Amino acid sequence: MKLLSGRSIGVTVALSLLVAPLWSQTAPRASDRVAEAPLAASAAASAGGDGAIGALGAGDGEGPVLTRDALRACLTQEATLRTRRQAIEARRTPLDQEKAAIGVDQQALRAERPALDAKRQAVDQLAARVKAHRERVEGWNARVKAFNDRPGGGGADGERAAINAEREEIQKERDALEAERTRIVDDAQNAVRDYNARARALDARADDWNRRNTAWNDEAAGLESERTAWVADCGNRRYRVEDKAAIDAGK
Repeated sequence: MKLLSGRSIGVTVALSLLVAPLWSQTAPRASDRVAEAPLAASAAASAGGDGAIGALGAGDGEGPVLTRDALRACLTQEATLRTRRQAIEARRTPLDQEKAAIGVDQQALRAERPALDAKRQAVDQLAARVKAHRERVEGWNARVKAFNDRPGGGGADGERAAINAEREEIQKERDALEAERTRIVDDAQNAVRDYNARARALDARADDWNRRNTAWNDEAAGLESERTAWVADCGNRRYRVEDKAAIDAGK
């Protein structure tokens, strides 16, 4: 009587699931926002006529009166800072919207984990049944060997029939397990492969967002430093109203 092969039906499936992590940068803090641009020059005059004096900012003015060239430099820098602030702020909303969209996709990906876990559990259950089948084959082979080793050709025909009948059962069980392996394991492998591919793509999006968000924060911090320097050099400085009028006229 021929022994059955003891080879196992392969049921291994790689289930090393990736999880796209949340980026380290949370929603922008108030300190990350670009500070308001310097206040526009006021025309509060301390005297009428050609000797009228104004002050940059909201104060009454202090320090020496700015020369026309110094006033022109302060006003030019102020306009530049304001334009840059507006450009930076215009990029903040799209960044925040993109961050929210990535968060939604991350939550959707996490929601798929229970289904993947169920597939993994089905694979584990199949592996346990394959193990039991293998043990049954080993037991059957041991009985066949013992039967064949008996003196006189093995003994009763009834036992031979029972062994042969079990062989057929074992073969049917093997075929059924193989069919399940094709269905369950292949399905799990495909699902995990798709999940991991999307998780990697989501990780890449989050990494790219972090890089651009860091660049935005660095740029905003640099602009704030320049604004602070402007306030120190120009803020609340006095100027001659006639000089500002000349500058406004392009002189």
